Amino acid sequence: MKTPEDWFTDFYPVPAGKIERGFIPALEHSLKKWKGLTTEVMWEYGLIKALKSGNLRAASNFKRVFEINAGSCALCHQYIDPLTVNPCAACPIYRMSGKKCADEYVTWHRSGNASPMIKLLEDTLTWAKEKSDEHT
Repeated sequence: MKTPEDWFTDFYPVPAGKIERGFIPALEHSLKKWKGLTTEVMWEYGLIKALKSGNLRAASNFKRVFEINAGSCALCHQYIDPLTVNPCAACPIYRMSGKKCADEYVTWHRSGNASPMIKLLEDTLTWAKEKSDEHT
């Protein structure tokens, strides 16, 4: 069985605040993290999500391993501006869809279903790459 430490190597090798600036690097980092937050993947790495929280815990001893929140999100690190009326306005998710990722996060938070967030990130990454192509 893989370990929680292996999960970091495979899905979160660089902290969110140290990712190269830009839509595509931040989206790729976020997508990789969220692909590691499916129930199947977490179980493979000996992780569980604490009920109704963003805590990842070791299945073996329930020890807190990681917190999934704005602090672990490369997009939030780069694009949230808490001093504005809409702190997420600069985020590529908001720019593409006109909405925040809160619904997708809450779905995972409450049920453990990462699929809506993965889909949103994949769609936004496709959009960002198309926008990038327009400027080359």
